[in-house]
Amino acid sequence: MLSNTIFSQILQAIITAKEPLLQARLEGGLSPIRNNEFTSDNYKEEELIEPSDGIYDVQKRVDEWIRANPFPPGADQDRVKKILWKKFAEEMSTQISLQVTNWLRDDVMLEFATAINNEIKKADITITVPPTSILTAVPITPVTPTGTVPTVTGTPIPPTNVIIT
Repeated sequence: MLSNTIFSQILQAIITAKEPLLQARLEGGLSPIRNNEFTSDNYKEEELIEPSDGIYDVQKRVDEWIRANPFPPGADQDRVKKILWKKFAEEMSTQISLQVTNWLRDDVMLEFATAINNEIKKADITITVPPTSILTAVPITPVTPTGTVPTVTGTPIPPTNVIIT
C-alpha cells in the first residue's frame, strides 16, 4: 500500500542528502579549483574559484559591471545604492535559478525517479473489468496482401474501474 507519509520522508531524505551539492553549486559551482587562499600575490589575475561560477561569479560580474559603468563623482548615494541592488538582484536570481535547476536535474532527479518508481511498484492495483469492456482482435475480410487486418471490438475500461491503493 502506498503511504504519503513514508514517501514524503523518502523524498525529504533525498533532498537533505543532496543539500551539500546545492550549497557547493551556489557558492561557486562545481568548479574544479576551489581555494581558500591565494597561491600567489597576483590578486588581480588569480581566482579562488576557477572557472568562476555560482555566487562567486555573480560578485565577479557585478564588479565588472560597476567598473564598466562608473557612477559620476557626487552621484546621489541612494540612487547608486538602489541601482546596485537591482543589478545584484538580477544577477543573483539568474544564478540561483540556474544552479537550483542544474542541481535538481543533475543531482536530485534520478534519485527522485528511482524513489517514485519503487513506490509505484509497491501499489496494489485493482481493475474491475465490465463484460462489455473486453477488447478482442477480430480479423476483417477480405484478406489483404499482407494478411488479415485485425480490428478491436469492445469498449475501453473506464478510469473509474481502476483503483490504486
